[in-house]
Amino acid sequence: MLSNLYITYKESAFAEFKNVLGTMTYFCTRFLYIIAILNVMGYEYEPSAYEETAIRKLLLLFGLFAFGAFLFLAIFVFPITNLIREQITAEVKVITKDGGICVVETPDHPRGIPNCKYITGDTLIVSYTQGTEAIAAHKVKS
Repeated sequence: MLSNLYITYKESAFAEFKNVLGTMTYFCTRFLYIIAILNVMGYEYEPSAYEETAIRKLLLLFGLFAFGAFLFLAIFVFPITNLIREQITAEVKVITKDGGICVVETPDHPRGIPNCKYITGDTLIVSYTQGTEAIAAHKVKS
C-alpha cells in the first residue's frame, strides 16, 4: 500500500515537472522569437553616453557603500585593535613551585612558567601578551 502511494507521488511529481518544463520552454521560445523579430526590424539597443556615465556613477556609489560597510564592521563589530594585542611587562613574585612549574600572580590572572629555575618568593619581571596565557619572557629582578 505504501509503495503504491510512493509510486503515485513520484508519478505526480514527474508530471508536475513536465508541466513546469513545458511552460518554461514555451516562454523561452516566445522571448527568443520576439528578440529575433526586433533584430530583423532594426531595433537594436545602443546605450547613450548619459547611460554609461550613470552606470559608472552607480558602480562608484556601490563601491563606496561596500567600503563603508567594511569599515563599519572592522571598527565597531570586529575591532581591528583586538588583532594587535598589547605586550605587558609586570613585576611579579613566584607564589608556588611544583614539578618544575612556577606559578606567578600577574595583574589579570595567575600564569605558569614551565622548566622554572626560580624558587618560591623570587621577584621576577615577566612579559606576556594581553589575553593569552603564555609568558613570553621572564627574568629575575636585579
